[in-house]
Amino acid sequence: MMGLMGSLSIIAMAWLNLASAEGRKALALSEQIATDYAIEGAFHTALADVINHRAGVGERRAAFRSDGKDGYVSISVAPLTDHIDINRTPLEDIKTRISEVVSQKDLAAEITQYIQHHKDTSEVPIGRIDDLGSGVTFEKALPCLREALTVFHNAAPPSRLNNDNDLRDGTLIRIRVATDGDSSRRGVEGTVLLTGNRSEPAWIMDWRRISDSEAEECPSDS
Repeated sequence: MMGLMGSLSIIAMAWLNLASAEGRKALALSEQIATDYAIEGAFHTALADVINHRAGVGERRAAFRSDGKDGYVSISVAPLTDHIDINRTPLEDIKTRISEVVSQKDLAAEITQYIQHHKDTSEVPIGRIDDLGSGVTFEKALPCLREALTVFHNAAPPSRLNNDNDLRDGTLIRIRVATDGDSSRRGVEGTVLLTGNRSEPAWIMDWRRISDSEAEECPSDS
C-alpha cells in the first residue's frame, strides 16, 4: 500500500511539473503574441505618419505597451531609391549589382542562375528576396542582398506634392520596427509602395518578421 501511494505521489509530482512547464510555455507564447500585435500596430502607425507627412526618412524611438508592460521600439524609414528590381531589370545589370554586394563568386552565380531560370520558365514575378537561395552562406548574404535588390520598383515615380523628406508618391520605402533594449528582440520589416492614391495610399509589397537570431547588417565578408 505504501509503495502504491509512493508511486502515485511520483506520478502526481511529474504531472504537476509537466503542467507547470506547459503553463510557462503558454504564458510566454501569449506574451510573444501580444508583443507581435503591438509591434504591428507601431508599424502601421509609422506608415500612417509617412502618408500624412508627420514623419519622413530617418530613425526614431517610440513607446509601446504590450500585455501590461511598457517598452520601446526602434523605427526606421528608408527610401529604396538605390535598389534594382529583379523582376524588371535586365539580367546583366542584376548580375553586376549582385557581384557588387556578394563577394563569393559561386554564391553570386547561383543567385543569378536562379533569377535567369525563373525568368525563362515562369510568368509569375519573384515575390521575395528570400526566395533567391537557401543555406547558411545564403542567409549570411541576405542582408547584403536586401540592401541592393527589391522585387518591385517604379523607375519614374511622380513627385509628391510637398516632397517631404524626399519621399514621393510612387516611391518604394522600407519601414522597420523592432523592440529596443529587449533581451529577446522581435520586430517586423515591410516594403511599402506609396501610391499617391487617396483611397489606397500604400501597398505593402513585402513583409517579414524579425527575430534576434538573424543577421541584421551586411557583413564585410559577404
